[in-house]
Amino acid sequence: MATRAYVLVISMLMPIFLASFVSADPDLLQDVCVADLASDIKLNGFPCKSNITADNFFFAGLAKAALTNNTFGATVTPAFVQQVPGLNTLGVAMARIDYAPGGLNPPHTHPRATEIVFVLTGELDVGFITTANKLFTKTIKMGEVFTFPRGLIHFQINNGKVPAAVIAGFNSQLPGTQRAADTLFGSSPPVEDVVLTKAFQIGTKEVQKIKSKFAPMNKEEKSRPVPSTTCGRRPYFYVANAKMRPLLLSSLPSDVGKRSGYDVAIAVTAIDYSGTATGVLCQLLLEFIIITRRSVSRKCCRHKSMTELERHGMSNTPKKIALQEKILKKFPLRLKI
Repeated sequence: MATRAYVLVISMLMPIFLASFVSADPDLLQDVCVADLASDIKLNGFPCKSNITADNFFFAGLAKAALTNNTFGATVTPAFVQQVPGLNTLGVAMARIDYAPGGLNPPHTHPRATEIVFVLTGELDVGFITTANKLFTKTIKMGEVFTFPRGLIHFQINNGKVPAAVIAGFNSQLPGTQRAADTLFGSSPPVEDVVLTKAFQIGTKEVQKIKSKFAPMNKEEKSRPVPSTTCGRRPYFYVANAKMRPLLLSSLPSDVGKRSGYDVAIAVTAIDYSGTATGVLCQLLLEFIIITRRSVSRKCCRHKSMTELERHGMSNTPKKIALQEKILKKFPLRLKI
């Protein structure tokens, strides 16, 4: 009799335990708890604020395609608790991801959430890798859905000739994102070279070269004023050529200004925390570092076409992209050695 009662109790409690394990976020204890993002109180989530409005549950940021003229050719626009404070304690979030032709959302993981994507337009090759190193990959088209299990490394790439976009859903208000390359080669403080050389079976020079592409801001970069508050937090140095190849300042020789024969023009722009460009050359307010044979000087410049671009906005349309590229060609890389 006692055994039957024990089994009955266990069978009644098991769904409760399973629900707690399956849920990515803790269950809410009240109807709503709009996040007070300005609070100094630290806890697992955010404290609730008292004065709330409908706008705390609203976000229009996913309505339009984002610019994709960045290193990876893809831009993630999150609708997490930071953007929608009303999501606090609700255990859900969304994002929009836009991809240029050839654009990649590089291998990454969400440690706190499972992700499901719905294709708005275009076609993507997607995949994830299990802990047994088995790759599951699929080509998904408009209207189709694919799921990435929580914590597993996954990616999406647009191998098509037209832009693509997806809406992603998460079972956490703050899923967290760790890009594999950024995490290992761009951490602060940095991972020791010996760890990476052994892990990837490459030489120290190769490790340092890769680190230079993901290095966090140094003190000089942090103190440099960013031309616009919408430009983001992480300054990059764009060589203004056709491919818009990004260079970190630290990747240039420290004595480049003293070397005979150099004549280099480099435009400064910025990329935000997630690595997505907020505008070509930072809303087109340019700062130049002119490196000559004897000195390094700074100049600011506004091209006459910039006013027109700013007036019409920075939408990702073929006409405006062509105009942006035309401006870039005005400032080609000139290097003599």
